[in-house]
Amino acid sequence: MITIKTNVNENSAKLFRGIITNYIESETDVDVCTVVTNEIRSCVSEMLSNVLVHAYPDSDIKPVTVTIDHTVEDDTTKLVIVVEDTGIGMMDVTKCMEPMFTTVSDEARAGLGFTILETMSDNLLVTSNPGSGTRVEITKVLY
Repeated sequence: MITIKTNVNENSAKLFRGIITNYIESETDVDVCTVVTNEIRSCVSEMLSNVLVHAYPDSDIKPVTVTIDHTVEDDTTKLVIVVEDTGIGMMDVTKCMEPMFTTVSDEARAGLGFTILETMSDNLLVTSNPGSGTRVEITKVLY
């Protein structure tokens, strides 16, 4: 397991995509295909983008904790990635997870972050408390 606490910025997604790729190669006994690796990397980018855009709207300091782990059960390896922030949280997680919903009135935001996470991961769990942050966990079967 790897846990990293840092301040997220525009370069964080690239850093964590590399860390996760290296983790898969060095810590699991699974030869992961490029498609699955790219799905995982896309999920990480979406998770960190959500923190950057939504969790700390009025702050330049954006603390995040990223945990990467895996389990092996019955010859199946599952990668688990957790991104936790201590930002503003969400009032209604279900609403925030609806496709096309966004809290930012920027035309560059389509409101598809959670939809992408649901599509590219095998399991998505989102918990949030207004005023105290959000925890997003994805699980991806590596085989």
